Amino acid sequence: MSRGPIFDRSVELSWLDEALRLRREGHADARQKLEVWMRDRVESAGGRKKTMTVLTRIWLDPPEPASEMVSWASTDAPPLDDTRVLHIGAMLATHGFFGRVCALVGRQLGLEGTVHTEDLCIGLRKAWGDREVVDVGVRSVIRTLRGLRVLSGRAGSSESARGEQIEVPPRLSPWLAHALTLSRGAAELDARDLSDSAEFFMLEIPLLRPDGYPLGDVFTEGGGRVVFRPKQKVDPRRGTRQPSLPGIKAVP
Repeated sequence: MSRGPIFDRSVELSWLDEALRLRREGHADARQKLEVWMRDRVESAGGRKKTMTVLTRIWLDPPEPASEMVSWASTDAPPLDDTRVLHIGAMLATHGFFGRVCALVGRQLGLEGTVHTEDLCIGLRKAWGDREVVDVGVRSVIRTLRGLRVLSGRAGSSESARGEQIEVPPRLSPWLAHALTLSRGAAELDARDLSDSAEFFMLEIPLLRPDGYPLGDVFTEGGGRVVFRPKQKVDPRRGTRQPSLPGIKAVP
C-alpha cells in the first residue's frame, strides 16, 4: 500500500463505533448519516470535514487493497464487547501514517517506558517530509491512542506512557496479521513479527493459526516458520489472479 494521506484529525471511540455501526447496517447513505450525526460532536465545518475524511477511509470507503478485510471485520468478525481491536486494525490497514506512528511509539515504549510527541514528530518528518502537517498528524494519532486508553498522559503533556492492554480473540489474529501486512506494504508476515510487532504494542495477540479467515492463509514453512500471506484476488477482466499487495507477482 502507498503511504496514503496524513492522519490529520484525532477520532474518538464513539465516532469510530458509529461509523462501524453504519457500515454494518449497510446504509447506502452511510456517509451522509454519519456527517449529520457528527454535527453535534464537531461544530466547525472545516474540522468536521477533515474528521469525516478520516472516518470514511477507515470504515465506510476504505482504499484498495484494504476494502475486503475491512468488510470482513464489519460483517464476519466475532462479536466483541470491546471494539477497539477492530478500530486499531482498520486504522493500521487504511492509514499507513497511523501505522508508522504506532511503530515508533511501540519501539520507544519498549526502550524507555515513555514516549515524547516531539521525538515522534522528528522521526516522522524524516520519512514523510519536513512539513507542519506531519506534526499535526502525529499529535492526532497520539490523541486518538489516548482516547482509546491504550496510551496514558496528562492533558497538555507531550509525554505518554502505556495504557490498557487489550486481549485479542484468537479468531482475529489472522485479520490483524492482514492489517499489519497492509500497513507495512509486505507480501507476507512471520507469525513472530505479529506477536512482537511494535505497531500492536497495545494488544495481547494469541498464537497465529489457521481458523478459516478467508482473505489469507497461515502455513508452516521448513524449520517450523509460521507465515501469514494475504490471498490474491481474481481479476475477471484479465482472467488472472492479481496480487492483493504491491510487489507480489500475479499467478496465471
